[in-house]
Amino acid sequence: EGLDLNRDFIKAESPECRALLGVYRAIDPHLMLDLHTTNGSKHGYHLPSAPCLSPNQDPDLAAFATDVQLPEVRREVYANHLFRTFDYGNYSARRLEAGWRTFDHRPRFATNYYGLRNRLSVLSEAYSYQPFEVRVRATRAFLIENLRTAHRHTQTIAALCAKADARAKGLSEPRPLFPSSTGFAPGTPTAILTTDLERLELEGLGTRLRVKPGFKPKEMPAAVSFRPEVRTPLPKGWIVTGPTKRVPQDRAHHGIEFSSLTARKGMMVEVYEVMSFKRAPRPFQNHRPVTIKGPYVKQAMDVPLGALFVSAEQPLARLAAQLLEPLSEDSLTTW
Repeated sequence: EGLDLNRDFIKAESPECRALLGVYRAIDPHLMLDLHTTNGSKHGYHLPSAPCLSPNQDPDLAAFATDVQLPEVRREVYANHLFRTFDYGNYSARRLEAGWRTFDHRPRFATNYYGLRNRLSVLSEAYSYQPFEVRVRATRAFLIENLRTAHRHTQTIAALCAKADARAKGLSEPRPLFPSSTGFAPGTPTAILTTDLERLELEGLGTRLRVKPGFKPKEMPAAVSFRPEVRTPLPKGWIVTGPTKRVPQDRAHHGIEFSSLTARKGMMVEVYEVMSFKRAPRPFQNHRPVTIKGPYVKQAMDVPLGALFVSAEQPLARLAAQLLEPLSEDSLTTW
């Protein structure tokens, strides 16, 4: 049907993605591992990986993932299994000065999405130019060491997740700020392991690429995280004045709390006035994604009966903001 399941976590159109969201709601794991393979540039790593890359993730959880969890996992994967790992990304052999760059911060991807639920997530990308047996063993080693690391830090992880929930509910400070105008954080000079590929003839199947033995380091900037230019305080909540049937379904899929107004109510609100509305020139995932721009305008409004109210003081406030904020770079409006 033209849907990439790992681009579906905001719009949740596929039954497979909706089923997985149901698992998240029912079990609510502290740690989610998303296991993939990747091709891309010619590098010397068995398994690149990444944490949640959304700048909308709770900052304490993000710091634990990048400063403690993944460095520890990568050390243990090499010490115990001799597999080389690094931050997921690619480089251009023609333009080394452009450096190594990771992929995307938007939560349409599973690992970025899951971080907005105030939990930890890790992307595993076994290198497809390695032999199949090596990919399987590297993925197994990475999985084992993630679980061992989580076990060593059980109390810390549980406490970080609980504190992130409390901040989102407005029970502790600092309150979440919503990021926008996001770009790459400056790259850090790094010795990236590079290699060469060879072509193998497979009888009846054509050719495939495989890593040649050996690798050599090449110095280049590594940009492996994102930084927003703007952070905006969350409102008290969001009002949807004319919800279609799809709107409450979307909230329910994600587990976001909402209520329906049982009477007309006058209140002061901020309305986002759309001054620019652009659709992408080409379809993506059966959509032409939308970008809107405009100002917030404060005004009195007679909010109608049946309007939906989504509070910004709930455990999934960061996810609610991602779905509903006009400034969001990957929202329901996008799709």
